[in-house]
Amino acid sequence: MKAFSAPIRIKRILGLSAVALCLWSLTAFGGREFVRVERVLDGDTIILADGRHVRYIGINAPEIVHDHYPAEPLGDQALACNRALVQGEKVRLETDLDRKDRYNRLLAYVYLKDGVFVNREIIRQGMAYCLYRSPNEKHFAALLMAQRKAMQTQKGLWADFQPIKHPYLGNSRSRRFHLPQCKSAAKTNPKNRRDFDSMWSAFYEGYAPCKRCLGDWQSRK
Repeated sequence: MKAFSAPIRIKRILGLSAVALCLWSLTAFGGREFVRVERVLDGDTIILADGRHVRYIGINAPEIVHDHYPAEPLGDQALACNRALVQGEKVRLETDLDRKDRYNRLLAYVYLKDGVFVNREIIRQGMAYCLYRSPNEKHFAALLMAQRKAMQTQKGLWADFQPIKHPYLGNSRSRRFHLPQCKSAAKTNPKNRRDFDSMWSAFYEGYAPCKRCLGDWQSRK
């Protein structure tokens, strides 16, 4: 068996480590491979030609009719928006620190071949709002900037949306906002508490309604 000197062994180890790191980076953060979109499920979820289900990171679009639940306001329009962008197109995926959700869907930032950032484009058109979920926050600032522009120009979800004065309590750790009577509001650590004087101001700062308070958001649309 051929013996190698210590310097040569170190070089070989470093070389193999570099290759492994490169492969890990391509897997973890998305390479240049493009995959065709087979089906668009709703405003923020797609199925690829290879069978993978992909949930867009950082956005939340209104739901369509499913499991005997009625569609949320603009749910069908959000689906149409997503479909117009990606149906049948080849897309590139970029992942973040958390790669899968509890439904085993791949969490990803999605890009078209011409460079369009699909997650941001759907928010820009007012067909979804920002949904912060740690630790996947790589592009949250860009998504929030797009949301603010959509709010200012009253696109989609923000059309005729009035900043009615009403107190809401935000949690700076989760970036969720709550009605004062919400159970989650009472559990918020005082050091993470953020007070808002309207739902508009909470959304503008990148907070999203908690599930218990989602009905209040929908009733004001």
